[in-house]
Parts: sequence; C-alpha cells; structure tokens
Amino acid sequence: MNIPLGIEGQVLNGTNPGIKVRVEEDPQSTSGYLIYRWWEGSGGLGPNAAFEDRVESRKLLEEYFAQAGWKLDWRGGTWRRSR
Repeated sequence: MNIPLGIEGQVLNGTNPGIKVRVEEDPQSTSGYLIYRWWEGSGGLGPNAAFEDRVESRKLLEEYFAQAGWKLDWRGGTWRRSR
C-alpha cells in the first residue's frame, strides 16, 4: 500500500468525505507514525486543529488505512506546523 509521508491527502469517500489526512514519522515518541486528521472547524490539538493517531510500525500504518477504507487524493496542500 502506498502511503506517502509528509503529504496532505483528502478523503474522497465514506461517511466523511473532505477530511484531510497527513502521515509523519514519529522517531522521538513511538518510533512509528503520526496520522493527523482534520477538517473545516475541527478542534484537535495538533497542527491545523488536527486530531492525531499513532501507530508503531509500517505494518500497523497500512492496517489503519485498510481498516479506514479511505480513497485518498494525495494532492499536497497547505500544512501548518503550529496553530
């Protein structure tokens, strides 16, 4: 499964199309990956008011995306590191 790192994607299907997603490596905390999810008006504590999930391996990252069933447009976009 091709899940790019550091690129903004947009969910095209499911119950919440339009959600934005970005995956970053997380070497300091989990040695795994951070998965940021946000949308217009989201209230998370991460960058872009994103909510975040963490997984500890590439295998778990692929399982996370498979379970979500998202079809994504990995188009890039505007990403802010801080609120």
